[in-house]
Amino acid sequence: MCIRDRVSTQSTGSSKNKNQMPSISPIILTLLVFSTYQFISAQCPCQGSAQLSPAYKIAWTIVEDIFSVNIDVNALAWVGFGWHSENADPNTEYGMINADTVVAVFSPNGQGTVVDYWSTNFVPPQPDTQLGGVNNILSYVATQDTIAKTSHVEFKRKLVTGDLKTDWNVTNSVRNVIWAYGTGQQFTYHGSFRGVKAINFFVSN
Repeated sequence: MCIRDRVSTQSTGSSKNKNQMPSISPIILTLLVFSTYQFISAQCPCQGSAQLSPAYKIAWTIVEDIFSVNIDVNALAWVGFGWHSENADPNTEYGMINADTVVAVFSPNGQGTVVDYWSTNFVPPQPDTQLGGVNNILSYVATQDTIAKTSHVEFKRKLVTGDLKTDWNVTNSVRNVIWAYGTGQQFTYHGSFRGVKAINFFVSN
């Protein structure tokens, strides 16, 4: 059985910038989100890790309906992490196009802020709240060791947020994960410090 990433009648490959979402009553939407959560959360707890580059490592856990991610980067830099939907259409959803992202930026003293972003194209992503969505980060930690020049980020969000505009649900499927970090603590172009890897967060390792 396969759960689609979104609780909607749209194809996951469709661009959200070009299509209007059909009207869904709040009661029906709540029931659909709850049934999706029941199905996918029953397959865990799960945990795993991946070395995405020599300098960038992630670890994650799924417990009940909460998706938790830890990121460690060997650089004193802003940190970005994101993913696409399951069965993403490679013509309309790849790289930074239609990616659910999370970005951490830092002050000079190494204290950071983590925000829910959406990437529409190969341009700087924007916070969900600026695109009609919701910041669905439930909690976060973002710190830097300015002597060792390392960055550490943790965040939690729900597997199914109910945000149909600027989130992809986290389901039991392989999906492309994107990552990046910069050359400074504030959000600027990442240059060559970026990449992509296929991961199923529901497979423990």
